[in-house]
Amino acid sequence: ELDVIKIDNINKRFCSGEVVTSAIQDASLNIEQGEFLSIVGPSGSGKSTLLNILGLLDLPCNGQYELDGVDTTTLCDSERANLRNSKIGFIFQSYNLLEDLTVLENVALPLSYQNIEEKEINLRANKALELVGLNNRKHHFPTQLSGGQQQRVSIARALVNNPRFIIADEPTGNLDTKTANIILDLLFKLNELGTTIVMVTHNEQHAERTSRKITIRDGLIIK
Repeated sequence: ELDVIKIDNINKRFCSGEVVTSAIQDASLNIEQGEFLSIVGPSGSGKSTLLNILGLLDLPCNGQYELDGVDTTTLCDSERANLRNSKIGFIFQSYNLLEDLTVLENVALPLSYQNIEEKEINLRANKALELVGLNNRKHHFPTQLSGGQQQRVSIARALVNNPRFIIADEPTGNLDTKTANIILDLLFKLNELGTTIVMVTHNEQHAERTSRKITIRDGLIIK
C-alpha cells in the first residue's frame, strides 16, 4: 500500500521586514493509508503551518511533499486545487459552515465545484449526513444546531468527496468534554472504515487514543 503522505525535509519560513521566522524545520514524515495520526505541541510550535502544507493550502519553501505518489511541489495552483478537492477533507475548530445554506447544502458544497450531476450530489450528501447521524436535520440551518451538531455537519462535508485523508484542526477545541468525546468517537468510526486522519489537538487524552502521536516544538518534529 502506498503511503498516502510522504514529506521529505520540508522547511517553511515567514518573513516580516527584517525578521525571518522558521515555522517548520527539516520536517520528514510518512503517513500510511488507514493511520490515525495526532499532532501535538505548544501554541506557535508550527502545527497549523504543517497542516496547511499537508492540506495543500500553503507551499513549503523547500523540500518535497508527495500525496498519493504525486509530487505536489511541482504543481501549478489550479492542479494543486484540483488535487486538494479530490483527495482531502477538512474539519476546522470553528466549523466554517455557511449560515445562509442548509445543512444539506453545506455538506454538498465541495461537490458543486466538480462536474457531478445534482442527483448524485444529493445522494452523496445524504449518505454523508447519515454516517454522522444528522439526516433528520438536513433542512435546518447551522444557527439552529448545537456546536456538536455543527461539527458533525462539517465532518459530513469533509467526507462527501470520499477523500484519501481528512485533516482535522482542533476538531474538539470548541466543544464541551462530553460532545468532544462523541466527535472523537465518530472520527474513530470513520478511521475504522478506512479513512486516514491527521488531527491537531491540544488534548493529550485524545492524542493518546490515536494510532500514532507526533510532537512538534519550535517547528521541529521531535518524536
